[in-house]
Formats: sequence, C-alpha cells, structure tokens
Amino acid sequence: MPTHTTRRSLGVVLAAIAVVAIAVVLPAEIAAAAPQVTMPAGNPQNNQTWTVTGSGFPSRHSDPAGVQILECADPHGNLANLPTDASTCDGATQDPLPVYTDASGNITDRYTFAALTGLHGTSNIACNTTHYCVLYAGVDYNNRFLSGPHAFSSAFEIGAANPTSGGSNVVVIVIPIVVVIAAGSLLVLRRRRSQTPPADRPSRANTQNPPVRA
Repeated sequence: MPTHTTRRSLGVVLAAIAVVAIAVVLPAEIAAAAPQVTMPAGNPQNNQTWTVTGSGFPSRHSDPAGVQILECADPHGNLANLPTDASTCDGATQDPLPVYTDASGNITDRYTFAALTGLHGTSNIACNTTHYCVLYAGVDYNNRFLSGPHAFSSAFEIGAANPTSGGSNVVVIVIPIVVVIAAGSLLVLRRRRSQTPPADRPSRANTQNPPVRA
C-alpha cells in the first residue's frame, strides 16, 4: 500500500505532466484560432463584387461592432511588404455595411473592389493593374491595426488579367520529345536491319570461293 509520501510524490509528478501538456497544447490551439480572411483566387475588376469570408475573429457577443474590411497597399505582393499601420490603407474603401461575426467568429461579406490610382489626391495608395493590394479585415483598423484581431487576404491587382492554366504548355513540350525519341529508335532499327544479311542468302565470302570438288 503506497505511503503518504509516495502519494504526495505521485501527485507532484502528475501536476508537472499536466503543466507540460498545457504548455504544448495551448500554442497549437491559439495558432488554429488565428484570424484569417479568404477571397476567390485571381484578380478582381474595378467595381466587381466578390464574396469574402473569414474566421477566427471575436464572436458578435464579444465584438458587437463587427469587422472592418478595406483595401491596403502591398508593394510587389510580398508578405514582407504587408501594411503595418492604417496609413497605407484607404479608409474610403471600407465596406459601408456592418460586417458582423457569428457566434463562432466567422464572417461572410459581399465586398466591392475599387481601383485606386494614388494620383491627384484621389487616394493615398494605388491599387490597379500594376500595384498590388490586399484586403485588411480587423476589429478597429484606426486604433488597433495590428494589436487587435486582424487578417490580410492574398495579394491582388485590380483590373489585371487573371493567369491561365499552363496545362497546354506541357502537351506542346512533351509531344515533340516523344516524336524525336520514336524517330531515333526507328532510324537505329533500320540501320541494324540493313547491316544484317538475310539468313537464306550465302555470305559474300562463300560466293567468291566455291568449294573445290574432288
């Protein structure tokens, strides 16, 4: 029967295991709950409306004001160039309708994209066929741009052509290779046949030196 000291030591060990388990599991849960925003692949056109979805935001009970969605500059479409404050976003592009989250922190919004030139005071940023932008979705882009729950969409160029599938290029490349290999094999086979004498024809040596009869 375990003594009081043994039971106490066992309790300490179990408590330590529980602390380690919490330390290991908790970061994974936090990472899984990080906000994210998703839009269709490709480049939207000016004044085109797309369905934008998101998850990992505070529930409507925790954030009754909802989520703000607007366009922000992302030079060259690189993660390293994502905006760090509201100065590289255009507040005029914020969705005028409230974007409320559900009980699980999910959002669904019909967002209308606007091409921005950044010239003549029309906008403080450029979002067009040659300048990449992203959608920012967060609880307060003016006061809690990065400190509050937020997420960025994939980069896009408004009005730019959408990339096409490269499957046909593979066919164009593979077919010539197959033809060249087949032609080379046929040429080698013909050379071998031309160099091999038929089995029913005597060799040249036998026809020039017939056997001497006694």
